[in-house]
Amino acid sequence: LPPPRWGGARKWEGAFPMITQTDLLILAGSALAVGVMVLLLALMGFRKGGRLKNSAAVVAAIEAYEPGVTVSDVGLDRRGIAGGARLADGRFAVVRAVADGFAVRLFTAAQVESVALRRPAGGPTATIRFSDLGFPALTIAFDRADFPSWVEALRHATRSA
Repeated sequence: LPPPRWGGARKWEGAFPMITQTDLLILAGSALAVGVMVLLLALMGFRKGGRLKNSAAVVAAIEAYEPGVTVSDVGLDRRGIAGGARLADGRFAVVRAVADGFAVRLFTAAQVESVALRRPAGGPTATIRFSDLGFPALTIAFDRADFPSWVEALRHATRSA
């Protein structure tokens, strides 16, 4: 078989075409353009992820998702990436930091597959697995000495179901 035909200054040599100075200039220009875009995004703050600073931020996220809801017994992750609460109507809510915002899920105990509680030296940790694939399992490392009552109630409800 004859070698492929290349136009311009390229010559076929072995298995790879030779790279010309023009090719190198185009490659360098492209790399520079990508570097400038990444730097611009970093300067605009796109490297920072959302964080829940306190329990009030968890309540604010839940109330923004469903205005007028009454929130009680809030638990916050000590890393600021998740939180949860029990609602006055018996449902539960979890908030997860996603990119530079928050994802909120309101659910009943029937929508939870399991609740695993652990007590490592750093503090209590709860892993909540939902029955559907729409919201991945959520692990909350609480910033207090014991589990919030809503976690205990959720665990009890999933065991008795």
